Amino acid sequence: MIEINIKFDRMVLAQICDTLQGLRSRLNINEISDNEESAHTSLDSLNISNILEYAKGNSSGFILYSPRAEYHISYADFGDCSLYVLMDNFQESRNFVLEMSKIDLLYGYACLPEEREHRNRVVINKDYGQHQAWVGRNFRKWLPGLYWINIIPENLVKAHNLNIDNLFDFSEYKVEKKFNNYIIECYADPSEWVRQTEKIDRICSETEGIFSKSEAVLDIVRAKSYMETSEKMGRWS
Repeated sequence: MIEINIKFDRMVLAQICDTLQGLRSRLNINEISDNEESAHTSLDSLNISNILEYAKGNSSGFILYSPRAEYHISYADFGDCSLYVLMDNFQESRNFVLEMSKIDLLYGYACLPEEREHRNRVVINKDYGQHQAWVGRNFRKWLPGLYWINIIPENLVKAHNLNIDNLFDFSEYKVEKKFNNYIIECYADPSEWVRQTEKIDRICSETEGIFSKSEAVLDIVRAKSYMETSEKMGRWS
């Protein structure tokens, strides 16, 4: 499965929904639910003209389903909104990300879950037990990492003082710009991350503005107690 996570402002929710509506037939999106616990409902059976109409009647989000993917849309009046997708075809995943990159987004990525865990999951073993945590995921503090496909808006480049030209040079596959978003594809196939691990880890460690898990781990392992370890993990989250 390919994991896609796109962050966006509530102001572009209509564009997100309209894009999903436009892709509905191609992606065979046919069911919807309010959350993971509620029953799926056929979109054709609802008395709505489009997905946006459903969103306007829902205060926190919904899930769309196709035979090969799930599309989790969450939003609130305040804070960042999210489109989280699990898709089983990497070419369809790539096309989906490129289509979404036409919208004025906050941040986004696509990769295998194993790559995401390698970049942002920490497991620390201590005498008193084991600590596990996600770290570096706050895109407002730093770029969370480099993955198979990366959507990096211009304002994020400026906020983190990223040398975008250097990132272009690092990519072995493809770089392009759509509207205000830079799209960096680090490799053609998402499974290629395993072979490229050492290189990408080094780039993250050496590039200003990008989170490096190796730096976080070096700091966290110095903790002398359970509380200190937890506090350090929280600071790197």
